[in-house]
Order: sequence, then C-alpha cells, then structure tokens
Amino acid sequence: MLLTMKSLKQPSNYLKVERIEGIMYELLTKIVLSSFPIILVACGPNNNEMYDSGYSDGYAVGYNTTCQVRATLISDYDNDGYRSDYRDGYAEGASDCRNSDT
Repeated sequence: MLLTMKSLKQPSNYLKVERIEGIMYELLTKIVLSSFPIILVACGPNNNEMYDSGYSDGYAVGYNTTCQVRATLISDYDNDGYRSDYRDGYAEGASDCRNSDT
C-alpha cells in the first residue's frame, strides 16, 4: 500500500506509520546496544601487544633476578599469551645476565 500525505491523515494509516516507526526505533536500539560489546572487545590489547608486554616483563625479571639487581613486579600473568612469552623473556634475560660481565 502506497502511503501519501492524504492517506497519512487518516487515523488507521497514522497508526500503521506510528507502529512502523516504533519497530524501527526498537530495531535501531537493539543494533546500537549489541554493538557496544564488539567495540569494547576491539579496544583491548591484541596478542602481539601481550607478547611484547610479557616478553619485556619476563626479560626484566629474568635479568634482574639472576643478576640479583632488584625485584621486579609484573602486570598480567593471567593472560595466556602474556604468560608464555613471559617465560621466553625470562629465559633470555637470565641467559644474558649469565653471559654479561656484571
């Protein structure tokens, strides 16, 4: 059914348009609200960033602990990517300490 300005003024057609607007508003609201989790997930650190962070922290702790420089705090050990690369960094930092002149 083609809706014209004249037909919109009739009460039955006005209710149809109002109902359609309500459905469109509800649909748009659902789309906007469902997109927030996707946006939030996209804002978190990716695997490469966690690798860099884990490796750097592991290297610092391995070097400082082996050379008895100082205690070092780490940040995110509950992340799998961070934890595995932390171990790699720790091993390399400890190795570099043993091979250095200090």
